[in-house]
Amino acid sequence: MADYANMLTDHDAAIRFYKEALAYSPEDTNTLVELARLYLQVNDLEQCQMSCMTLLKADANSEASTWIMADLAFRKVDFETAAFHFLQLLQRCPNYWTALTRLVEVMRRTGNLENVPFYLNKAEAACLCADQEAGLACCRGLYEWYSGNSNSALCQFNAARCDPEWGQQAIYNMIEICLNPDYEILGSDSVEEEDEEFQSSCEMVLRMAERLLKEHQPHPGGIDGDEVLSHQLLFCFWPPAKYLM
Repeated sequence: MADYANMLTDHDAAIRFYKEALAYSPEDTNTLVELARLYLQVNDLEQCQMSCMTLLKADANSEASTWIMADLAFRKVDFETAAFHFLQLLQRCPNYWTALTRLVEVMRRTGNLENVPFYLNKAEAACLCADQEAGLACCRGLYEWYSGNSNSALCQFNAARCDPEWGQQAIYNMIEICLNPDYEILGSDSVEEEDEEFQSSCEMVLRMAERLLKEHQPHPGGIDGDEVLSHQLLFCFWPPAKYLM
């Protein structure tokens, strides 16, 4: 009943049913995980943390609980705790790409990007097949992007663009790089804006962004519609009249 209510996005009913299930089996790990995820989804961070603590008492090595605790700390801007939990996950599985992308974000926000290559190299060494290369490319792309190397980041994201799991996020990041808020065109640091070659480069990059916007297909029905909303926001930056006049 709880799962069905959750599928219908009737969050209050789902929470009530999960609590009823826990009344019969207080340490049922699957129910605790789903309840914690639901609390996180509705942004009830206090109840989410309480559910996670109960879950960790029942299963100290719960990967799901560690992930939720990391995500919870990240949302509360407690980056030190978030990094601790993400590193716990990466110690168990160095190529846990989702955790690694979030760790890169934490390192950026705490000014510790110089530590990222160590974890990228460990993840690369743990890759067992070519299917995992897209996740690695996205992680490297984020690192290059946050380090100010936009062209290298585009190359990394482009390598993951056709992947069924990471492709849409890679495309989204490529669009953001091309449609940055200041319209600073890649490789234009030392070029005057009146230069014809500069203007041609502007148009080329912006056309690339237009093509990627059409290629990016957000999936409706996600949590709070974030993916669709983000796609709509990117379209608000198009066309940048400054360069298309």
